[in-house]
Amino acid sequence: MRVTRVHRLAGLAGSLVFFVSLILADSGKIPITTRSDEARKEFIAGRSLFENLKRKESVPHFQKALTLDPEFALASAYLALSEGTARAFVENLERAARLAAHASDGERALILGWQAGGSGKVALQREHWETAARLYPQDERALTQLGTHFFGQQEYARAAECFKQAITVNPDYAQAYNLLGYSHRFLGDVAAAENAFKKYTTLIPDDPNPYDSYAELLLKVGRLDEAVTLYRKALSISPNFSNSHIGIAAALMYQDKPAEARVEMAALLAKAQDDTDRRQAMFVNALSYIEEGKTEDAIREMKQQYALGQKINDAGAMSGDLVAMGTIQLEAGNISAAEELYKKAFEVVQKSALPDAVKSLNRLGSRYTSAVVAAAKGEYDAALRAADELSRSADSLGNRNQVRLAHEARGRIALARNDYATALNELANASQLNPYNLYRIGVAHAGLGQHEKAKAFIKAAADFSGLPQLNYALIRHKAQTMLAGM
Repeated sequence: MRVTRVHRLAGLAGSLVFFVSLILADSGKIPITTRSDEARKEFIAGRSLFENLKRKESVPHFQKALTLDPEFALASAYLALSEGTARAFVENLERAARLAAHASDGERALILGWQAGGSGKVALQREHWETAARLYPQDERALTQLGTHFFGQQEYARAAECFKQAITVNPDYAQAYNLLGYSHRFLGDVAAAENAFKKYTTLIPDDPNPYDSYAELLLKVGRLDEAVTLYRKALSISPNFSNSHIGIAAALMYQDKPAEARVEMAALLAKAQDDTDRRQAMFVNALSYIEEGKTEDAIREMKQQYALGQKINDAGAMSGDLVAMGTIQLEAGNISAAEELYKKAFEVVQKSALPDAVKSLNRLGSRYTSAVVAAAKGEYDAALRAADELSRSADSLGNRNQVRLAHEARGRIALARNDYATALNELANASQLNPYNLYRIGVAHAGLGQHEKAKAFIKAAADFSGLPQLNYALIRHKAQTMLAGM
């Protein structure tokens, strides 16, 4: 037992908090600080649902916990993660951060880590979550949270080690097997990923998410029929499990059945439980139209999605939708329309009541869109200045994903100038999880006459598969056509 922590909690919040925290500290876990034992029970029930991707079902439990104890910091943080909108995330996490002053040091480290990540302060996030894992090395959630940080930064080997440690601490902690499976998948070890997902299904066989995760692996490696079977299994357990509808739609698109994918999304829309479900369905519909070369239909779907955010003045969601529409227009060659949409996306956030940290992250993203628009116009000096500004800011934040984005911007500028050698150098340091970057690398190799390397990258782009994403929809058929001509 950590005596200093227990005495501090007792002084802050009274005998019941002392009792609850004392029990958990003795077990080597991060204490749960609350004045109400009933609130604690509601929180634990909600956390269990949330960890198994039953996000919507978890929300009432976190809300009830906060009704029972309005100063329950960790419940507010989990409500931020579970409610499903950018606005709710920011508002609830800000409240959690205020309340964390009276929570345990482990809870405070988790909450401040989530807050730092939401503001793009990745180095600070890592610092907080390393603190939680160091103070509580027997807490599987602290270890898993640190693993998710490494996972998000594409440091998959380090992520896998964290998840393995979590499993050592608690061999029945299902979430760690799920994330370990994804880590192995991104490391290219399909067999190890499959083993992790199989173990996940044995731990919670009556839950839809293990089958959904396993199906996603099969989708990624092109075993589409097997993937759909597992997605249907997940839906037989939980008919409202929206992720599996999305996976089925992806498989249909990769079988060149975009209309059938929209039928699957109509089924999701018909049973949608909230705007998150509706947004997912509309987004996949937009991608299906992109696959068919129907830009106007795709924009129509995105406008409907935008209207959902507008209805509740969710500036973060609205900005993201506008950026997506701008990217669709830019790909279609409508540079002025793209520039206007990117500008509006920036202004929506800057004029909102969102925290300054979020606005700062938004300014960072706007440098990327400024760079790619300038490159599309042939204004290469301006494009490079914007990319350099993005790089400097990303470096200062320790945000590796934004650093990769700066390399991507420079690679795109170099490609636009037919400077294939520079493009290759830059794109090698851009995200390899973006299939468009794989396609760009293939184009650069082709430009240098390196046909075998070009073919390998174009094939990787064409076969990227996985869950629906905008960048893949934009290049899948383009990559297939280029590959066929090689």
